[in-house]
Amino acid sequence: MDKIWGVVITVWHFELFKSGDSTIYFNQVVIALLVVLVGFIVSKWISSSNGRRLSNMGRLNANTTHALQRLFHLVFVVVIVLVALPIAGIPITIFTILGGAVAIGIGFGMQNLFNNLISGLILMIEKPIRIGDVVFISGEEGRVEEIGNRCTRVRRGNGVDVLIPNSHFLEQEVINWTLSDNNIRGEVLVGVAYGSDVERTRDLMVEAAQKNEKIHDDPTPFALFEDFGDNALAFGFTTGHE
Repeated sequence: MDKIWGVVITVWHFELFKSGDSTIYFNQVVIALLVVLVGFIVSKWISSSNGRRLSNMGRLNANTTHALQRLFHLVFVVVIVLVALPIAGIPITIFTILGGAVAIGIGFGMQNLFNNLISGLILMIEKPIRIGDVVFISGEEGRVEEIGNRCTRVRRGNGVDVLIPNSHFLEQEVINWTLSDNNIRGEVLVGVAYGSDVERTRDLMVEAAQKNEKIHDDPTPFALFEDFGDNALAFGFTTGHE
């Protein structure tokens, strides 16, 4: 038992490296990591609590609340890291030694990560898309559920979530159905049997639309005969709705 305890003590006080006059030990690194981990958890909890409070106040929309929540979390994590390092005995100046290696790592393997991170900040500031918007991008159509640090979560109509890198929303063509308002004009193709009264069919389709409270009177809904199908007459039915 004494031998095991002696090995633990030796590892705990093991010297990792020196930076100038400072010596970095294994226990200092462990303490720093624990402080950062606890700070990250606390930051996540506090930012989520503040986000819920801002939402309950009702003075800010969901997009502004989400942006403030993420900004607070990032700032809090940075502060925790800066505070944890001196407490653990690790001088902040030690990271100047690792600056070159980090720069090389960013240059070779982290371009996409930083590209998507910066793109996410731009999306939250400029708001070309917002939480709740219905968008079409890269062949995917759905409602924006979350704008994260790296990717945006879009939920399709069938309930499947699609994760799209933030940079795609700045680099590719995006159709935002609800950017300016929630009013859209939709088209439905309807087939009726051959021999049907075409005029009566058109009138019934328009009448059904006018009785629906979600269909707008302006622009006026209308139906047009479009094609002779294989088994039916094809009508195009166009309406404006939310």
